[in-house]
Order: sequence, then structure tokens, then C-alpha cells
Amino acid sequence: MGGSGSVPNSRKKEMSLGGQNGGEDVDRISCLPDNILHHILSFLPTKYAVGSSVLSTKWKYLWTSVPKLELSDSLLYSTKIKSGDPMVKASFMNFVDRVLLLHEASSIHKFSLECAEAYDVTRFNAWISAILKRNVQELILSVCMDPFVFPLCRFNCQSLTTLKIDVGSACFWTPTSMCFPKLKVLNLKDVIFCGDLSIQQAFFSFPVLEEFHAYSIEWEKFNTVNISAPTLKKLILDVFDDSYTDFFELDTIGDYLPEFASLTDLRVFVDCDDYENNFDFGCLISILHKMPNINSFIFEAPVSCVLIEHGPTLEIVPQCVQSHLKSVELRFYTGSDLELCLVKFLLKNAMALEKITVMASWNLSRNPEMQVEVFKQLLRLPRGSACNVIDFC
Repeated sequence: MGGSGSVPNSRKKEMSLGGQNGGEDVDRISCLPDNILHHILSFLPTKYAVGSSVLSTKWKYLWTSVPKLELSDSLLYSTKIKSGDPMVKASFMNFVDRVLLLHEASSIHKFSLECAEAYDVTRFNAWISAILKRNVQELILSVCMDPFVFPLCRFNCQSLTTLKIDVGSACFWTPTSMCFPKLKVLNLKDVIFCGDLSIQQAFFSFPVLEEFHAYSIEWEKFNTVNISAPTLKKLILDVFDDSYTDFFELDTIGDYLPEFASLTDLRVFVDCDDYENNFDFGCLISILHKMPNINSFIFEAPVSCVLIEHGPTLEIVPQCVQSHLKSVELRFYTGSDLELCLVKFLLKNAMALEKITVMASWNLSRNPEMQVEVFKQLLRLPRGSACNVIDFC
């Protein structure tokens, strides 16, 4: 009986689960439906997704249907690309060309291009034009390019929901008006908008835009730029260039701001380390008046920026402070009387306030005794709400 060659039941089960055809292992991953395999590959940068083509015949062209492309020269090559080796750069451009040529998905959920080196402008234009014809939804460009002009109207893609552009030295030729019907997120960095000399104003319509971040952008030859974004929830503007400005008066900024009724989060950063100008308390209040539904507020001012109490403005409390403000964070806090006045104003008038966080400046953080005194001052302030959380760090 012992020499009959029978196999224990447990061993039979192991073989039936682990393989077939004489005990050979089964590639269970390859047996998964294509849509699941596409989903798995979508988590990989395109370099590695393309690399999966060597696994088997089934995988050879599987990546060509993945609706997500992430291309980065830092992933494709070693550090020698930093030297600008022409052969290495040519290899990267050829790789991108081949990817776009072989890719078969009619719709692209996400296309990301990140380049540390400057590449041929003609090839770059061709890449972007090809992607915009594929119903791309999320487009992210972070590239270092030689100066070039690109028609902004190319981005007027009906499918775009997210557009993030960081292309130093790029100039986008701008028409008099444009509409982005589905765009929800717009991030612009180091972008120049230019137009014909006869065009002095531009109009942009974003019916469903929720987030807009503009960093160091320029408008050449435009006297007026109108932006319609009725559903905006988050706005970050970092666009002021003072290199040719001798005087900048901040207490009037509220007069030039439209009302942002849909914004819920506000962060104000004042960088005046190198200036004698001060940030007026009234200026801050005037900004809050234009944002009636803010519930989260972060205020950052370096040590040299002194809050100046602007009496008349404080008589009318902003609507957001009275009804909606729940969280406040004050950074670079020095413990001055006027900063204390700001905290007092918020604690007294913010009826919905739940938490206020005060972060000490560098100098204050090095003085433990002063920190204790400042914290005691904060705890003694009267409160108009049920706010019982004051974090001091």
C-alpha cells in the first residue's frame, strides 16, 4: 500500500490551488480582468507601467490602455541628466514620443509631466497638443523650458477638471475671453500671460472652479483682468512684485476686493521683513468683510510686521467672525499689545469659535518666562463664545 504513490488530500488541495498542468505555478495576477490590471498599473509612474510589458505576452501592451500617464525625467535616468547630456535628453524625448504614440486610451484621467531639464519646445508643444485631444481631466505640468510662447486657447479643453502649470519662462498667448466649463482646480506658477497690443483686458469664466492658486504670475499689456468664479472655495494669491514699487498701502486693499461668498478657508501671509511698512489691523478686518462665510482662518506675520489698531474699522464686526469662524491660527506671535488686541477682538466677537491656536515667534520661543506670561494674558481675555481651547505653542 505504501508504494502505491498516492498523494495525501492536503497535498492535492495545495496543487489544485497553486497550479495545474503538471504542477506548474499559475500566474494568478495575469488571470485578473484587464480593468483590475489597469487599476493596479495606474498607481505606478509610467516608467514602471511600461516596464511591466516584459512580464508576458498578456502584459506587453496592457499599459497602453491605462488612463493615467506620469512622466518624469528624474525617474527615467540617473543623476547624469543634470549635466544636460544631449544623448540622455534625446532618449527621454524619444521615450515620451513613443509613449504617446502607442498609448490607446481615448480618455486620459491624469497626465503629469515633470522635467528638470529644458527640452525641445516643438516636441513639448506636440506632447501637450496630443494630450489635450484625449479628453484629459487632470493636467499637471512642472517643467523647466527655454522661453517660448504657447496659445492659452489650447487649454480650453471641455474635459479639464484640474490644471496645474509651473513652466518657467513660458508665455501664454491670451485671447480676450475664455471659458473653462468643468475646471475645479487651477494652480499657476511662474506664468506670463501676454496678448496683442490691441487687447487691454481679458475675461475668464470658471463656472465650477473651487480652488485657485496663483504664484508669481504676470499680465503683460493687460490693464484689466476679470475672473468669474462663483463657486470658489479656496483662493491663494502670491503675485505681488515690489521690485519697481516705492510705496504700498495695505489699509485700502479691502476696497478693491470682490465678495468671495463661497470661500470657507482663509490664510493671510504678510512678508514685510525688509520694509518699514506695517500691516494695518484695519486692513485685515477689511479683508474679512469680503469673505462672509470663512470658518477657518490662518494669519502669518513675521516679527517685524506690527499690527496697527485702526479704530473705526473695528466698530463693524465682519459677518464671518460673528457667525461662521470656528478655527483661528495666529503664527509668528510676539506677544505685543496690538497682537493681544487682535486675539481679544476675535475671542470677544467670534460667537462660533471652537479653537484658537497661537504659535510663538522665534524670539518668543527662546524665552520660556515670557511665554508663560503671554499664555496667562491669553487665558485672562474675555470670550464671547463657548471657546474653551486656546493652544499656545
